[in-house]
Amino acid sequence: MKILITGSAGMLGTDLVEALRPQFELVGIDRRDVPGAGIPTHGIDLVHAEATRACLLKERPALIFHTAAKTAVDSCESEKQDALNLNVEMTRNLIRAGNEVGARLIFFSTDYVFDGTKKGEYTEDDVPCPLNFYGETKCLAEKAIQAEARRFNIFRVSWLYGLHGRSFPRTILQKAKEVRLLKVVSDQIGRPTFTRDVAQAFLEMLTRQSSAFERAEHQTFNLANDGTCSWAEMASAVLKYAGFDQVKVEYVDSAQYPLPAARPKNSVLSIAKIQQHLGIRLRPWQEAAREFVKELA
Repeated sequence: MKILITGSAGMLGTDLVEALRPQFELVGIDRRDVPGAGIPTHGIDLVHAEATRACLLKERPALIFHTAAKTAVDSCESEKQDALNLNVEMTRNLIRAGNEVGARLIFFSTDYVFDGTKKGEYTEDDVPCPLNFYGETKCLAEKAIQAEARRFNIFRVSWLYGLHGRSFPRTILQKAKEVRLLKVVSDQIGRPTFTRDVAQAFLEMLTRQSSAFERAEHQTFNLANDGTCSWAEMASAVLKYAGFDQVKVEYVDSAQYPLPAARPKNSVLSIAKIQQHLGIRLRPWQEAAREFVKELA
């Protein structure tokens, strides 16, 4: 089976390549024209419909992992047209080209499609109501997929971090080399999710759980590491694992740390459905974060 990965040189794309390459034929797309991890990579901009169509007609993949996106949440507030282009328009281009070649589109969405006011975990059936423009663009992309894509799945991931790009724990570790006190928000709760674990989950779905994965077409799933925490709790754990005992974390409210884009207070995604339907349960976030710190070092 041939699999096309957009954003193949990005944080999630790189881990998907590493996980899937031994068993599948892979091809990448990355507009930065950076080669993936030893796979053929097209340096095209998916915002251009004809270039997207030409690439898919040439490669004719059975499966498309669409990881390419504008994920800088605050930048989306000031660069709205760019966010619409990268998160919505290029998704529409993939939908249309994917329909033409019969490919199944795997779209990565976000916990930020919710406003965080729910008491309890967000399920796949909860109605999106984003607080920020990034979440709004992801919501628009979800709707386009549900309305137009012939074959698809939507996977909502949360608080994503990995070894191959910018992320919250990497920033914390960098700052720990410069200061002895870090103020970190403590009133936003979610599920930190390691890109390596997401990639391994898809390897599982495409191999040992392939029958269940085939039956699950057209469904939305939440995919995240087990357990919940605040940003401050995650920062404290990462510093502990890295041996920065001299660096203290001061827990602060969101009001004390204003940012251009509002964040949901509660973005905890329920992970019950993916376990029930696909047999997938990611390890506790603490174990994943410990491995991240070890690998980064």
